[in-house]
Amino acid sequence: MSEQKSGRPRAESGARSVVFVVTSDQSAVFLRGYLSYLANHGWDVTLIASDDGRLQDVGRAEGIRTIAIPMRREPSPLRDVVSLVRLLAALRALRPDVLIYSTPKAALLGAIAGWLLRVRVRVYELWGLRHETETGAKRAVLRQFERVIGCASTAVVADSASLARLAEQEGVALEVETVGSGSALGVDTRRFDRESEDLPPVDDAAERFLSAHAGVPCVAFVGRINRDKGVDTLIEAFRSLHDQGRVVALLVVGPEEDRELGRALADVAGQLPLHVVGAVSDPRPYMRRSVLLCLPTLREGFGQVIIEAAALGLPAVTTTATGARDAVVDGKTGLLVPTRDAEALAEAVWKIASEPQLADRLGEAARQRAIAEFDTDVVWPLHLAHMEAMWSKK
Repeated sequence: MSEQKSGRPRAESGARSVVFVVTSDQSAVFLRGYLSYLANHGWDVTLIASDDGRLQDVGRAEGIRTIAIPMRREPSPLRDVVSLVRLLAALRALRPDVLIYSTPKAALLGAIAGWLLRVRVRVYELWGLRHETETGAKRAVLRQFERVIGCASTAVVADSASLARLAEQEGVALEVETVGSGSALGVDTRRFDRESEDLPPVDDAAERFLSAHAGVPCVAFVGRINRDKGVDTLIEAFRSLHDQGRVVALLVVGPEEDRELGRALADVAGQLPLHVVGAVSDPRPYMRRSVLLCLPTLREGFGQVIIEAAALGLPAVTTTATGARDAVVDGKTGLLVPTRDAEALAEAVWKIASEPQLADRLGEAARQRAIAEFDTDVVWPLHLAHMEAMWSKK
């Protein structure tokens, strides 16, 4: 266990303190800005996560304390016990008033540690149910883990209304709340703005691809390359468009997590106007060069990338899956299609891509909704007020 101090003192006696626990520092992207916002509103803030090379940078940027505790995403009983012991030691020293945990492994360890130490307020920030798309024994085990987390928590807060209802049906908790209109912690609509001054260019390979297909409507997929994101349906839908003579270019942005899907995308890229960008630190320039976002997901917590695209003025074609359907107003800010329906996906993509006026109208409505309901200036005060209300009741 290592600690990085960023100039903020340890909580003094009587000061309010909050600890966030996430599995990896990569997940801290959802907390960007909010941690410093809490610190500026009188909270002593600590972030605990595995350090994959970014944790200290997060601490410096947010002006908060960080503690590195290795946690594995996949089950690893021996290492999980070691992580739990280290987490118990860290929390015992910090003695937080509020403990907030997100992502499956961190939530399981955080809930158990918080319950054992009797932390006053223990909040499970639910960003999705991993077992939703699993089957068999793995589904049963993951579902039971969720119930353990819920039982050990004093509150469960989901980042979308549909996820909250599903969590209740699955027995995670008797009551699952949603703050405001949902989302993990909103979107910075000044940063996600087509006119933002800090927008970098796309990489050279993507620029060559876009230049070679100038005049062709470009669609962006932004997300992890795995089956939960519906990448196999995405491939099938764009093959269908090609077979019908409907020319649409596709940018695929995100890290590869499934080698088979990665090979399938590479094969398609040799046949269709498709370019695989890979993992990037900033997806904004790729979305900005596109006319719409396509996310044929099977499950989401909320669909953060959808409101990020919306803030950039892009409509979305996504599915009626949990979480995703909360991020789009069907027919107003984008279009919804059934999960795993490649033909419906192809038709929806073509409808928007082939009608520039429709794309502009949906995109403008999407941006206005992002500003009104999901801007960090709206979402952060709601979350702060919710946390302080829970703290004051205990």
